[in-house]
Amino acid sequence: LAGCSASPRVPTEAKAPQELRDYERLEQWLLLQRQVAAMTDEEVKSALDSSSSRNTPEDVFYSALLNQRMDAYGNWTLARDLLRELRDEPALTTQQRQLASILERYNQSRINWYMKRELLEDQNLALESENEVLRDELAAAEAERSLLEEKIQAITDLETAISTRKE
Repeated sequence: LAGCSASPRVPTEAKAPQELRDYERLEQWLLLQRQVAAMTDEEVKSALDSSSSRNTPEDVFYSALLNQRMDAYGNWTLARDLLRELRDEPALTTQQRQLASILERYNQSRINWYMKRELLEDQNLALESENEVLRDELAAAEAERSLLEEKIQAITDLETAISTRKE
């Protein structure tokens, strides 16, 4: 019965430290993400202006996070591209690649949303223009109808006058 006991499995010495290091690297990225999320817009702009080096994957990730925080289409595309760059980085852990992939999809969703919104705004402007043309046509048709009613009334009055004279 000793072989059937449910004792916890102890990871091997080589595996445990690697898993721990991978977890710590992911935690560093998540901490960096929380720090960027807590920044004000001015701090983000300042950090973007001052960060020009993208030597390490951490620098690339940081730059992607900063661009992601900006409220501009161009920054979102840059963030997406930087995160795609990280996808193929051999020095990253699987978890870091997954986080980069999730954030890449997030930025792509924002880009898609923006493009759809722009398309809808363009369609809305076209519809408003078409609506204005239709309103003008309606006003012209109503004016013409009113003129025709006046002519019909004039003809009716004339016919009544002629009929009265004949009698």
